[in-house]
Order: sequence, then structure tokens, then C-alpha cells
Amino acid sequence: MATSRKGVGVIDISGKRYGRLLVLGLCDDSGNYSHAHWLCKCDCGNTHAAAGTKLRSGEILSCGCYRKDNTTALMTRHGHSKRGNVSKTYMVWQSMINRCNRPTSKDFKYYGARGIQVCVRWTDSFELFLLDMGEKPDGLSIDRVNNDGNYEPSNCRWATATEQQANSRRK
Repeated sequence: MATSRKGVGVIDISGKRYGRLLVLGLCDDSGNYSHAHWLCKCDCGNTHAAAGTKLRSGEILSCGCYRKDNTTALMTRHGHSKRGNVSKTYMVWQSMINRCNRPTSKDFKYYGARGIQVCVRWTDSFELFLLDMGEKPDGLSIDRVNNDGNYEPSNCRWATATEQQANSRRK
């Protein structure tokens, strides 16, 4: 049993783990609180003082890094479109959507205006496009096997410039 400055007996939880926190010992200033506070070492490397009652109840699981990590995970869907760092695969997907769906796109006349569409599966989800096509290989670009067909899993491949040229529409 540990003792706080006020002399009140508290349950010693030194050495126990609660979530990401390992309890090191009773805080020196624990007497300043109505409940005993414990100095903890978080898995992320930070130290954190926490009330023993909140540790034991599961209300506190980390120094705050768990909430931050969880929020980041929820806000990051696929990691391909971070500000200032857009992946080549994401740019291909975005360009494909634009040339088929945006009349203001300079290439709309060759795609959307001709009736070329992007399948709903890909229009609604970059993740599904990525799942179906995989990462864009260096030196290749997206190609429709049937040049008059839509952008959809069964009609698309990654192709070299030579393959693309051989498959281009004759005017």
C-alpha cells in the first residue's frame, strides 16, 4: 500500500499497465489532488500523471497519443492525397474522373463528350480503384482495352506509351 502526502492509504498500482501506460509510481505532488495521481510512462515515450481511479476504470489509456492516433486513422482514408504530397496513382484517378465528368476539362471532348464514363465503383471510391488496379507502375499509364469502352475493371490496364499508341482511336 502506498501513502500520499495527506497520509491516506492508496492502492499501489506501480508496475501495472493500463492501455499504453505503464505506472512508474506515485506522483510527488499527488497530495495536491483529491485522488492519488500516478506517474506513468506511455508507449510513445511521454510521461503522464493520471488519477489511479481513472487508470483502473479504463477512462485513461494513454498520455493523449491514443486519441491523436485514432483521430488521424479516422481522417486518413488511404494516404494518397495528403496536402502537398499526392501520389501518382491518385493523380491518375483524379484525371480520369475529370476528363469524363467535367465539361471544363481540356480533354472532356475526347472522353465525357464521347460518352466515355468511369464506372460508379471507381467514381465513388479511390480505394476501390486502388484495390482493382493497384499502384501505378513507373512508366505506365491507365489504358482502356476497348478504346470506346468505359473506365471499369474489366476494360482497364496499366500500359506503356507504345501500347497506348497502338490502341489509340483512329480519327
